[in-house]
Order: sequence, then C-alpha cells, then structure tokens
Amino acid sequence: RVEEYRRVAVANRKFGVDVVELSPAEVKDRFPLCRTEDVYAGWYVQDDGRVNPVDACMALAKGARMHGARIIEGVAVTGIKKDRGCVTGVETPYGEVAAEFVVNCTGMWARQFGELCGVNIPNQAAEHYYLIT
Repeated sequence: RVEEYRRVAVANRKFGVDVVELSPAEVKDRFPLCRTEDVYAGWYVQDDGRVNPVDACMALAKGARMHGARIIEGVAVTGIKKDRGCVTGVETPYGEVAAEFVVNCTGMWARQFGELCGVNIPNQAAEHYYLIT
C-alpha cells in the first residue's frame, strides 16, 4: 500500500498538490497521539482541510434546490428509465419519476445503483480508519 500511496503522491504533485511523505518519526512529531509502531509512512498536505460530510451534503443540496432541483429522500430506486440510450428517469416502489438529470449520489451503494443501468462503478464499500489532521 505504501507504494500505491507514493504513486498517488507523485500524481498529485503533477496537479500542483504539495504532498510530503513523512517517516513514522515525523508522523509522531506532528501527531503525538498517533501510535506509529506499525506505520510505514505518512503523507501530509499543508493546505488540507476537513469538512463535516453531513454539512457538505446539506450545502450541496441547498445549492441544487436554489437552482431548481427537487430532491426526494427515503425512496428506493428500483430501476432506471432509458430512451435511446439516455436516462430519462427512475423507477421507485411508488411509481416512475421523470428527470432530465439523474445523479448517482448513493454513497456506498453507488456500484449497485450503477448496475441498474449497466454502468460499472469500481467502488466497494470498506471500513477504514484514519487520523484527521
């Protein structure tokens, strides 16, 4: 995994993200509460930030509504409606909903949602632990 992260860091640098690889000792210096006995490396980005995912989602939803979107929550999508290869809406247990745009914002269920219309989304839900910096 360390090699994978090193490759990602190189790609990020090409896009202007200043990624710095840290040794386990440097991780411990920056984040004293972090247990580093089994840490091989860490990565640090000075300009990184963090966001509460619920607040970010609500802000995006508010912006979408301000631009005319209608968001329906708590309704399962059971199928995708298509006409000549274009998505025209969704099927739900309550009936069909026509839509000019359908957005896959299903989180950990994105892969299954994509399968409804033949789109392969290489996403697999997994539990990870990380330290917020």
